[in-house]
Amino acid sequence: MKLRLFAIMLTAALVLALAGCGGEGASSPASEASGQEIPSQSAPAESSSQESGAESAAPESQPESAPEAASQPESVSSQPPAASSQSQAAPAEPMTYQGEEVREVWALDGATHTTVPYVPGGENQPGQDRLEAALNDAPEASSGNAFLLFTQAGRRYVYLGEDPSGELSSVWEQVYNSRDGKNIHWLTHMTPEKITGITASVGELHQEEITGRQALDEIAAWLKANLTVDASKEIHVSEGPNNPDARADGYLLTIDFDTGVSYTLIGYGELNGAPDPEGTFLSVYTSDLNQTVYYTLEPGCAAALRTFFAGLA
Repeated sequence: MKLRLFAIMLTAALVLALAGCGGEGASSPASEASGQEIPSQSAPAESSSQESGAESAAPESQPESAPEAASQPESVSSQPPAASSQSQAAPAEPMTYQGEEVREVWALDGATHTTVPYVPGGENQPGQDRLEAALNDAPEASSGNAFLLFTQAGRRYVYLGEDPSGELSSVWEQVYNSRDGKNIHWLTHMTPEKITGITASVGELHQEEITGRQALDEIAAWLKANLTVDASKEIHVSEGPNNPDARADGYLLTIDFDTGVSYTLIGYGELNGAPDPEGTFLSVYTSDLNQTVYYTLEPGCAAALRTFFAGLA
């Protein structure tokens, strides 16, 4: 019964995924992020290759996922086909990047560590042909804002670089500004099949380790889609982990990967299920970078996370 309840709750959550925790649909461009300068980051010394197996890396140097690096196939869904008609018209041609079928596209703000998904045919989104042409004509670059692609062969970062024509930057802005709520970079970036365990201390789950493959994949998908942040609030990066406060409304998640990397998510607020109009706190620590990014979740996100994990208890 718990598994069935979990599946029902997951399905309901994913229906609202692209709308964010506050229930918003596509909206006006997001407010500018905080003017605080984000410290530059570098990849760990042991991550000398562009596809080392480390789960996360700074935008300036992606040890696991550089644009040209190959990786294991991602367990992500293909883009949905065009709506069928009585004549059963063939689905639209899939987008490709350097000959690889593209299954997901995300616009990444490298300074604030936030992402927004590209939704083919979605409101305020560029046309697929235009985006595909811009991606395949992208300049060589390795830092700053980028498109994060999930292809049939793995994960790619396509950075905007100097972009003399301005076309790649234009489509990036259109995707990134298509809604106010932004997703979290490292949760977008992570490879679900590399997760070996998730330890949760949320509500009725007190330091319970989850190791079942299906549960791990579904939790990863939920976190990736449903934790959205307010990029107009201060977002900053610090060295080292964030130590949790002993608060009744706190929660903690640790995600372990087969590469030895771990993510630690610490958050507070919305214990009674009522959204806080000011949003709630969340930090994400990545062990391979030894850095923590601090966010303000959109109102309702912490409550939704608590409800989701209550279904696992």
